[in-house]
Amino acid sequence: MTAEEVHALLNAACDLLNRPESSRRDWWIFQQALGDTPEVHQTLGAFLKDVTTCPPGVIVFCQQLLAPKTQPARAA
Repeated sequence: MTAEEVHALLNAACDLLNRPESSRRDWWIFQQALGDTPEVHQTLGAFLKDVTTCPPGVIVFCQQLLAPKTQPARAA
């Protein structure tokens, strides 16, 4: 994904959330997608400097968050 596409995806996911602290939305997404480890902190730091380093797990998490939810079929 290009930097613009990653940035747009993360912005859309952040906008969908119930507005957690605006400066921490990226961290919340990384934490949900990858966990809370020192390695994730380093990954987030790299991402904040260069969005093209966004891990696939974060991209998938955002895509799933933004995907339309399907309704179960009703029995007739």
